[in-house]
Amino acid sequence: MKKAWLLLFAISLFAGLRSQHYRGLEVLNDQIVWASGSMGTIIRTQDGGQSWLNCSPKGYEYCDFRDIEAWDSLNAIAIHSGDSAVVLRTIDGGLSWYLVYASNRPGVFLDALELLGPKRNWAVIAGDPYPLAQPSGDSLWFFDLLVSEDSGWHWQPWVNRDGTPIALARSKTDALFAASGTSMIPLGLGFDRPSVLFAGGGYSAQITLIAAAPELPPTMDQNPQFLENDRPEYWVLSSPLPLMHGPSGGCYSLAARRDESGFHFLAVGGDYTRPDERDSTGAYSAGAYDQWKLCEFPPRGYRSCAAFHPLNPNWAVCTGTNGTDISIDSGQNWIPLMDLGYNSCAFSPNALWLFGNRGRFKKISFAELEKLVLGEQ
Repeated sequence: MKKAWLLLFAISLFAGLRSQHYRGLEVLNDQIVWASGSMGTIIRTQDGGQSWLNCSPKGYEYCDFRDIEAWDSLNAIAIHSGDSAVVLRTIDGGLSWYLVYASNRPGVFLDALELLGPKRNWAVIAGDPYPLAQPSGDSLWFFDLLVSEDSGWHWQPWVNRDGTPIALARSKTDALFAASGTSMIPLGLGFDRPSVLFAGGGYSAQITLIAAAPELPPTMDQNPQFLENDRPEYWVLSSPLPLMHGPSGGCYSLAARRDESGFHFLAVGGDYTRPDERDSTGAYSAGAYDQWKLCEFPPRGYRSCAAFHPLNPNWAVCTGTNGTDISIDSGQNWIPLMDLGYNSCAFSPNALWLFGNRGRFKKISFAELEKLVLGEQ
């Protein structure tokens, strides 16, 4: 295989932005890309990466923007992970930012943000579990879920009809991961309500489905009978993932593609404290959220992000601390692409984009990527 560095086009960001760690990434098309990260940094390009604009909001230099979503080159929303959680919204390309949500609850940690619906006017945020005291005196732990129906301007807890939190965690050891803001994926709207899939880690890797409730639950092996008035608003179902797990292990990233047969999922992760261990770092599922198979040839270690190509669904990429891998069979098997690792990756129709620590950024055209992987045709 040819040396990847001969074909990769590396672009350094502004000299003043080289110490930042980039994790949030929104690739809208071949021209418009937003990225976010540490030290309150948000940048964007609208010329395919030839030039970058510093859109960092003033007064938020303490923030670590782990995820960013955008509608176009003007409208975007970003989340800060950690204590004093913050959600910011812009309508003018980052010239000004509006504070649309904040929380000072001890232990709050927001991990992932997704837009969904035909107009992408619904938004969901997923965060680590928080405790809720029960009449018995004990506490139950619930995933921190927020929802917006107006393109991120107003937020409320995502709860059941009776006001109770929608998704129960197994314990306080459950966690999502914000290494790239991709631990949750949108599944669309049903009955004018959002459906999402998110995953994390802890003492076992687990995936959770929240689906707007149709007449039957979304798995064939569960078929409870409900009276018409008792049918739930959502199905909230959890299933184990066969990925490496532990206090710092589990699923760090999910990706999905959809065709006439339904959704196809892939999951990558591992343990960031043991980045070179490749056992159980990748899994895939063809059409079901709860039927996963481990990759025969998994990624070469811990991976923080994975993505499908939007037009060539057999192609997928994943990246992490010790390198970047590529798949041409929808994430079932992985081959090395390069030894340089990043935090986040995404495809536009004609390019692969990667962002990482210390301001690192790479862009490679899909045509060059095909030559690198498949050789001259």
